[in-house]
Amino acid sequence: MQCVTSGYNLDVKPATSDTAELTAFIEEASAVLSRDERIVAVWLEGSFAGGSADPWSDVDLHVAVPDAEWEGAVARRHEILATVRPILGAVDAKLPWGGHLVSATVAGPVRVDLFLEKLSLLGSAVRREQPVVLYDEAGIANTLKVNWHPEAIVKAQLEQTLRLFFFGSAWPVRLWGREEWGTMMFNAVSLVYQFLVPAMLVQDDPRSYFRPPYHNERHLSPMRRKIADQFVAEIAAAFAGGPPPVSFDRLKSLHERLIAAVWRELRLACEKWGVEYPESAQEAMREYYRRELGFEIKD
Repeated sequence: MQCVTSGYNLDVKPATSDTAELTAFIEEASAVLSRDERIVAVWLEGSFAGGSADPWSDVDLHVAVPDAEWEGAVARRHEILATVRPILGAVDAKLPWGGHLVSATVAGPVRVDLFLEKLSLLGSAVRREQPVVLYDEAGIANTLKVNWHPEAIVKAQLEQTLRLFFFGSAWPVRLWGREEWGTMMFNAVSLVYQFLVPAMLVQDDPRSYFRPPYHNERHLSPMRRKIADQFVAEIAAAFAGGPPPVSFDRLKSLHERLIAAVWRELRLACEKWGVEYPESAQEAMREYYRRELGFEIKD
């Protein structure tokens, strides 16, 4: 693989260098939420429970709510979080086991995921790290156990990754045909972080496979990180001249190797976890690229 230098200045660092501000937020949240009559327990999961937090980690904050208070707490979920700190922005999601998630950035700024969990359903949630209990009026600490059984969960997620990847098979051709160069560059980067990196992670570290796609490269082994970084450096170099692209031949070579790498790692992941790899979809994708743009993708 051709060596391309990144040009990154690694001497420049963010001003924040430790987790002190996040720890202060956790202490503040514990004190405030423990005074809320609707909340009977507060605990941490994620990186602050597992010991891998850094200055830019999310705070995975969980609260238990009695069943009788559940609907009211969900209705006022933003108010509950705002009692700790003002919310700058937030999105919501219902969770498969019956909980509710508020993913927010609060004043600081601090990224916090507030998980509301119904008291009667605590045993239904998947927990990959041993929770760190901050407040426990309900005496539920002994019920908060790691119950991570990855095989079924990984299989389901890997099948979803395959569907999403082959759903997007036509993107490079469509973007080239429409001369949408900026989106084509973004699409190439997405191939690295949404598909190549997760396909490698699920083989080596299935827990990290479930991390957000744009935060997971740091969990790769040094050898695998080098592969991902090299592709990103080549993408940057290929588009360095701005629109239109520097060279069709350069982009052709890049996509041929990048797509082949995604195929290879997804197939290896499927072999490891006993998931059927969609050979027919791959062959249809190969033929489509050959017909439309002359790509010759060899896996």
